[in-house]
Amino acid sequence: MVWRSVVVMGVVVMGVACGPSAARAQVASKEPNKAPEALKVADAHGLKAWAKVKRVDFTWAHRSGKKRSYTWLVPEQRVIVRGMSSGAPITIDLKSAHDKASPAWHAFINDSYWLLFELHLAWDSGVTITSLKGVKPPQGLAASPSLLRVQYGQVGPTPGDRYDLFIGPDQKSTGWAYHPAGAATPKLITTRERHVTQAGVTMPTLFKTPDGKMFIEITKLTVQ
Repeated sequence: MVWRSVVVMGVVVMGVACGPSAARAQVASKEPNKAPEALKVADAHGLKAWAKVKRVDFTWAHRSGKKRSYTWLVPEQRVIVRGMSSGAPITIDLKSAHDKASPAWHAFINDSYWLLFELHLAWDSGVTITSLKGVKPPQGLAASPSLLRVQYGQVGPTPGDRYDLFIGPDQKSTGWAYHPAGAATPKLITTRERHVTQAGVTMPTLFKTPDGKMFIEITKLTVQ
């Protein structure tokens, strides 16, 4: 799975998945270039519980007012998407190569990554994850004892993107910074807060920029 920046509904947002994890059952990718701490963080967010998840419903909202809603039938890898420009609900098959060309497919992958990035630490391939201690978070993020530097390889449409995921003492995420193509200066920084646990899966539902304003919010979340 590869994260990349895309323009969805006129809003530049962080991340779109373009790799295999979006199109098959989510399983841990056992790669030697992932720090053991990455799996600990994924476990703290409900990696093992995900195996029993059948359905996820949520609404993704951007501070511009853009909203999209999803019904994700996990075992079938089908998603009903509402809020696209067509106005009508759209059903996409995550296993279908044809559906990957659909704006609804890209919207879902993007929006679900905000919700489940911590699980993708275990699921994704083609990524190097390094655990670092004592790194000062960017302005606007709470002090964290560690971070996971998630560096994607030469894969996808924008190779080399990096995500710094800040981790609290309870192994829960507190914020992240997006570095396109590994740039020294992050393009986007947000918190990861207001964690909610449903069906054993723990997910952040509020993302604020350093000025304290909402950037992304997840609402109407149910996991079954």
